[in-house]
Amino acid sequence: MIAVLALRLLGRAAPAWLSKPISIAIDVAIAAAVLAGVYCWIFGRGAAHGAAKVTANVEANHSAAIAAVRHDERSAQASAAAIGSAAAHTNQDATAFAQSKIEDMHHAIDALPNAPAGAAPARVDSRGLSASLDSLIDRANRAADASDAQR
Repeated sequence: MIAVLALRLLGRAAPAWLSKPISIAIDVAIAAAVLAGVYCWIFGRGAAHGAAKVTANVEANHSAAIAAVRHDERSAQASAAAIGSAAAHTNQDATAFAQSKIEDMHHAIDALPNAPAGAAPARVDSRGLSASLDSLIDRANRAADASDAQR
């Protein structure tokens, strides 16, 4: 039927050999081709729409992951800066303490009277020097014990 109509639209008559079974076969083939074309068109549009949807989701997830990584990076930089600052402060304190102890030893040695020739030099009173060192060591031990207790 479709084949006969198509030939009439083209201005031709159906040939004699176009019998009923061949006409039906051509009609089924044309209908199948039209259905296959519609299916391919729908499938193609759906695939393109699905791909666009997936791409948008992937880009959104990627952007969220990048934002989280940037936040973590900034936090790590702030932590590293705080640790560096604390280490520098501790280093300055240790240097100042060592210099003060060296000065205390120099003052203690300078305060000794000169020994007469041939006599043994006078002894330095190390109790005052060791008392301040002992108090510093005790304070450091208490701080270490307190930090261990917090863990």
